[in-house]
Parts: sequence; structure tokens; C-alpha cells
Amino acid sequence: MIPQNTEAERHLLSSFVNEEGTAKFDEVASILDEADFYDLSNQTIFKCMKSIALSGADIDEISLSEELKRVGLLDRAGGIAGVLGSTNHLGVVQHKLCAETIKEKSNLRTMIKKFKSSVESMEDESKTSSEISAEVEAVLLGINDMSKRDKDVKRALQEVQSEFKSMLDGTYKPDVIKTHISHLDDKLSDGGLGMGEVCVIAAPTSCGKSQLALNMACRSIDRQGIPALVFSFEMPQKQVLKRLIHAMSGVNPRRIRDNVITHDEQKRLWECTEKVESMKLFTSHSVRDIDDLVIQARAMTRKQGIKLIVVDYLQLVPWDPKKFGKTDAISDISHKIKQMAIELNVAVILLSQVNREGSRSEGGLEVYHLRDSGDIENDADVIIMMYPDGMDMNKATKIDETGSYKNMIYKIGKNREGERDLMGAFKFYNQLGRFY
Repeated sequence: MIPQNTEAERHLLSSFVNEEGTAKFDEVASILDEADFYDLSNQTIFKCMKSIALSGADIDEISLSEELKRVGLLDRAGGIAGVLGSTNHLGVVQHKLCAETIKEKSNLRTMIKKFKSSVESMEDESKTSSEISAEVEAVLLGINDMSKRDKDVKRALQEVQSEFKSMLDGTYKPDVIKTHISHLDDKLSDGGLGMGEVCVIAAPTSCGKSQLALNMACRSIDRQGIPALVFSFEMPQKQVLKRLIHAMSGVNPRRIRDNVITHDEQKRLWECTEKVESMKLFTSHSVRDIDDLVIQARAMTRKQGIKLIVVDYLQLVPWDPKKFGKTDAISDISHKIKQMAIELNVAVILLSQVNREGSRSEGGLEVYHLRDSGDIENDADVIIMMYPDGMDMNKATKIDETGSYKNMIYKIGKNREGERDLMGAFKFYNQLGRFY
């Protein structure tokens, strides 16, 4: 039997036909629309009630009948008799309870419809398992329960007011993930990466962008207790962990292999290994496509409370050449990563390649050097273009009291909530695996 409760539908419609009806309608209009009603005449009546409420008029039998006549739907609603039958239900009505019941039945019908469609797609093999699972997950996450739908301006305004007050009394602590590179955080809005933001780090090949992202993730996990998820399509999990230990300890694991490690270095290495074991770090190294990546991110965010996601790197996310050309595929991936950041309320560090022109440029990198798609620029909140001083890793080598480092110039090509075109320089101690 199809989930439905036409009695609740009629009781709800009846509750709107009185002096307080418009106010009651406004309370449930953010939860329901006409498609949530099972009975066709009730759908029609609700739709016309919505038009009346939007006009500012009171909802009553006369205004409702006139609106139905005006749009030519009176017969569809069952005529005057049908309108009266749907709205003349006496008694005290808990309109919110009726709305919740109607929405619940609608959600069940939506799920049944999608599951049946998915079974058909499985049986005739018209879609891949990845496509089907992505569609089902989207429907499940899109089911509009009360708590999810009731994110109106009032709640957001209260949060803004609270922030303003804390700024004035000096207690404001922005909800950001710091890169823990002070000169970079100083240039970013609120001193770090905000929730729902995508930060693109672009650099030529072999300039250390993966290590930079791991430095940021490692420090935010260690110093802020931020759970992080790293999608790495260039390195297996073991190599990612070696790089993290390398950066934390300042000891290259290859020194163990070459048997030249000192006692103090060995002690630091084991201490950092134990520390990494207790960190809230998770990695993934295989996805079927961008939809699968989003599914994995959703699952990990629900289970582990992920707040930072690193994608290394954009151009390595798999895509179907039967559906897209490369430029369109990169655009689709970029759009969905931005949507994921907003939906899951996480910060995303997205690594990207630059085109050949940018790699050969003597004047540094610009945003237009991003490889494959201009949509990367549109979707990103922050874009950091990084390149070696003089566009040559050998020429960029400098020495200070710590030792040899690469002087890596960076330019903030986009900064949605802050100042753009700011320049700076990282010290990349590649022998230590650290950026400062």
C-alpha cells in the first residue's frame, strides 16, 4: 500500500481557513509544497492557498474559490463541493503534527520511487553501480526532515549577531582551520580557511604542493584537533604516512634505510610515529569518480566528524570519457567539490596542476595558468599560486641557520572574503619535509 494520510491532509488544509490561517500556513510552507500531498485535489488547494498567502490576503472559502477559478483549477479541486469537503473539518487541529505526518508519507513515497527505479537500473544494467549509489545517496540526504529544512534567516542572523557581539567584547574566535603558516594565515580572511570554503593550491610539477597540503593538514590535526581526510591519487597510504612522519620529526625515513640515523633522530622518529597513530587522520586512495569521492566524504564526515578534506589532486580524479571531454569533466569535478564543501560544512584544500605556459612563465604564475578549466577559478574561494623563485628550483635554493631551503613564491590570486593579489614566500626545507 502506498504511504499516505489524506485525513491529515484535509485537517491541515482546514486549519488554514480561519483568522490565523495565513500565519499557520507560513509556519509549514517551509516544510511542505504541493507535491508532498497525495490527493490531487489537496495538492491543487494547497497550491492556491500558497498564492493567496503570498498576496497577503486572508485564506477563506471565498478567496480560495476565487483563486481556483482564476487559475482554472476549480474543477480539478472537485468544484465548490470538493473545496468545502477538504476544508470543513472541525475540531482542534495540530497543524504542525499534520505537516510532519504529510512530509513523512511524502518522504516514504519518494524513497520507494527511487528504490524501484534503482532496482530497474540494476536489472537492465543501464547505469553503473557508482551512478546508482550516488543517486540513491543524494535522495536519502535530500529527504527534508524538519531539522534540516528549518535553516532560515533567523538562525543565521542570530549567529551573525553573536559574532558581532563577541568581536566587540574581544572574545571572537572565528570558525576557521588555520594553515599554521603565520604569514599565510595573516593574508586569509579570519586568519584561516572557513567552513564551506575551497582553497586551491596550484603549482608546477615537483614544487612540493602535496607536501604543503600535508603540512597544513598535519598541523591542524595536531594543534586544533581537526579530523582530516586526505584523498591521495599519487601516493599510497604508506607513502603519505612516511611524508607526515618526515614533516613532523624533521627526519627523512630514508636515513633508516641507509643506516645513518642518529640516536636522537631515531627517538624523534618513533615518537612522531606514535603520535601519527593517535591522530584523527584518514586517507583514501581510490575512487571511481567524483560522485564516489563525495559519497566517501559524506560517510566519513558522518562517522568521524571530518572538518578538513585534502584532494591531491584535481586532475587525477577519475571521469568518464564517454560522458565528458576533459575540460567539461574538470568543470564538473570542480563544481561538485565546491557543493560538497558547502553541504558537509568542511574546508577543502584542492591541489591543481598548472598548464605548460604557466610552468614556463618567467614572470610567475597567474590564475589563468590553472590547468584545464576556468571553472576552477569560479568555484574556489581561495587560490594560492606557488612557484620557485626565478621559476627554477635550483636557482631558488637558499641557506639560513636551519639549513638549505627552496624559496617558494606564492600569490593569492583569489581571496573571496579578503584582499587578493597578495604576495609572500614559503621556506620549503625539502630535506625536512617542512614548509614555513
